[in-house]
Amino acid sequence: MPSPTLRFLAAATCVAVVATACGDDAPGSPTATEASVLSTIDHERLTAAEFLDDGGTGDEMAAAAPPTTAMPAGVEEEQVLDDPMTPPVATVPLDERPALPASVAVVGDSIARSATDLVTSSISLHGIEIMAYDALESRRMAEWGGADLSSGVAAIDDLVEFGAEPELWIVALGTNDVGAGTSQDVVQDAIDEVLAEIPDDAYLFWVDTWVRDLDDRANMFNLLVRASLADR
Repeated sequence: MPSPTLRFLAAATCVAVVATACGDDAPGSPTATEASVLSTIDHERLTAAEFLDDGGTGDEMAAAAPPTTAMPAGVEEEQVLDDPMTPPVATVPLDERPALPASVAVVGDSIARSATDLVTSSISLHGIEIMAYDALESRRMAEWGGADLSSGVAAIDDLVEFGAEPELWIVALGTNDVGAGTSQDVVQDAIDEVLAEIPDDAYLFWVDTWVRDLDDRANMFNLLVRASLADR
């Protein structure tokens, strides 16, 4: 079973997903905010390769254990204390990094959909099998949007029912819930519904949400996700 630390991977963005509000527009029609974010995606995103190669090798996963602190080569501790602009370097021994997952499933909204080619190529580059990539514009976490707009919960449920058993689930949901002004209680319930669909023995990476001009609500959402993953 994955360690609590590995379950707590919501803080970073491992795929080329920049989260923003999709609003209540019909499927296939990104909102103005969404389009604005997509236009800046090259400046904002972190690729799966950067996440997976954080340790400098494609055969280990990025650091999940608490990092140890080491001074940069040729830098004395007194130098660091005298010069706060010279930060210590965080390193993690390679043998403390777990192996890459063998398979992955991605469930997301329109931002994940816009980055499909980049995400799938980055993941495949490391020999990881992509069992599913299900991303729809205007998708909410748990709220059903009609016959052509299943919720994230429904998408995960369908994949599990179909027999998909990926070692890692990447969830890129929540931007539309934040953008729609969903209350904190309803957001928490939706997060719980998503987590309930994912098998307990699977790794989970939930991509942070960012919504332009709604920083407080986005931060609230991200904190709720982190707390929920810590309790998982």
